[in-house]
Amino acid sequence: MSNKDKQGCNPNTVLPNELINAYKKTNFDVFTEPLFTLNIGVFSERLASMYNENSVETACFITAYNPFSKALTLEENEISQNRLMENLVKSGNQFFEGIGLDPTGEWDGESSFLVLGISKQEASDLGNEFKQNAVVWCGKNCVPQLLFLR
Repeated sequence: MSNKDKQGCNPNTVLPNELINAYKKTNFDVFTEPLFTLNIGVFSERLASMYNENSVETACFITAYNPFSKALTLEENEISQNRLMENLVKSGNQFFEGIGLDPTGEWDGESSFLVLGISKQEASDLGNEFKQNAVVWCGKNCVPQLLFLR
């Protein structure tokens, strides 16, 4: 039996359940025309179309905001996010801007990127480089899942 639940979450993560549940409820909006939202555990028809249009089978939704859930200033977050964007440009992967939003409005949205054609290992490495607790991983099935890094 796998040590992962149906949403690909590692039950051995050190993250508190409250934070995990917040991640699972987050709306991951992608700024394409039209805008679309990824939700953990929910098939995305629009993502499937993007895969087909771009001849890819994977994607990752990632931010550089608030490393390890430590709130930084907007200026600090934007500096980190710009570094992430520079990294993505160098990688050659196509990416789109987005935002992770709390549907309850309890916490501010975090600028993010949807990166197409990135491997699971590359997504994990990038998340670790920018000190993230998790990234949203999307495999061939176009069902976003949390990939915990801690």
